[in-house]
This record gives sequence, C-alpha cells and structure tokens, in this order.
Amino acid sequence: MQKRPKGWETARDDPNHIGELLVTIDGKQYAAQDIVSCEIERNLLENTAEVGNATAAVLTLEINQGETIQKRAKVVVQYRLMLDDARTDYIPKGTYWINTREKDGRYLKLTCYDAMLMAQQDYLGDVTADDWPQQETACVTEIAQRIGVEIDPRTQIGTGDNHQVSMPVGRTMREVLEQIAAANGGNWCITPAGKLASPGGQAAAGAFCGHRRRTACRKRCAGLRGRAGHYRGTGGA
Repeated sequence: MQKRPKGWETARDDPNHIGELLVTIDGKQYAAQDIVSCEIERNLLENTAEVGNATAAVLTLEINQGETIQKRAKVVVQYRLMLDDARTDYIPKGTYWINTREKDGRYLKLTCYDAMLMAQQDYLGDVTADDWPQQETACVTEIAQRIGVEIDPRTQIGTGDNHQVSMPVGRTMREVLEQIAAANGGNWCITPAGKLASPGGQAAAGAFCGHRRRTACRKRCAGLRGRAGHYRGTGGA
C-alpha cells in the first residue's frame, strides 16, 4: 500500500473532488488537456488464488501528439487529487517503456510495459556467476539489479536447502522469478513505485484515486479525463 500524501483522504472522501493525471514521456510532460485516455492493467491481481506468476503491468495511453515520440521511450505516470483550490502531491502510478505506437490523426495510442518485461532476457550471461545452485534471495537480488529496480522491503523469500535455484540453462530471468514465486506461495509484480515485489498482490492493487469500490470511482472521479482512467484490479487505498 502506498503512503498517501497530506490531504488525500479528505479530498478522496469529498464527492466534489476530481483526479488529475500527469504523464511524462522522455522528459516531456503531458497534462490533463493532452491525455485522451489512460488505462493500467495488472492482470496478476485478477486471480490472487494463483501463485507462481511474474506479470508485467500494461499501460495503454492515448494522447494528443505534439512532437515525435520515440519507440522504447520511458513513460512515467503520476496522479493527484484536487478539491476546490487544494491539490495533493502527486503519487507514482508506475514507470513504463513504449512497446507499440499507433497514429490516428492527431492522436497517438501507446502500449507500454513496466520493467518486468526486461526480465524476458536469458538469465545466464557473461556477468553471471557459475556457482550453482544459488539461494533464491541471491537470484532475486541479481535480477532486480539487472532490470534496474529495487526490491520492495515487504518481500519475503525463504532460505535454506528448500529455497535454492539450480543452474537456469535456457531460462529467462522471468522464468526464474516464477519458480521462486511458486516456491514461496506468491507472485511477482513491479509496484507503482517501481519496485520488485512479491506481496500477495496488495502492493499493486487499487484505483488511481484509492477508492475501494469501482462505483465510487465512477461517481466521484468523473473529472478524470479518459473513459478508462483506473486500474481493472481491486484493492483498498
């Protein structure tokens, strides 16, 4: 669960509040007037009874394109609440990289994935040590470093003989994460704050605004530009 900024709960619980997105692509900011729609899917949360997954979040973003945007560009999503003249600080809603671009007149539709997609690379490489088997904790630490993220401090991984990984010949880093997730009864995701976590789903759950029910989002967040402005997953603020 993310720490909410000052005034968040007050604004969220007032029916007159509105939400505002800020998207930064390769350093250029796109505010509400530039954003046509924005949706983040975290399929890992659809069925938390399953374990052994390492799922990438998908950002689908449609904007008014003012200048050329490169493929593989970095996309940072932030969100805040506004009530009358008061505005909360922004909270992070994920960092993504563009995978596909579709031009439609003056609009540009982007499909982006978070850092989990980088774990599709082969685990074994020139920089990988050859002393196997290794502890699961060591493998997770190496994978996090290689995909450029920190490990969420809430993540718990077992140790000892029952929590070792044999030499992963022909396997990707993501497949190794899936093995470790299954051994620990959990799933892996990249949190909105950009950390590798296996928290049973809750670290990534929830709507942009933190409403606990979709009906509340529809009633109170009508000011959010875009028909699909919230996560499909569920979870509390």
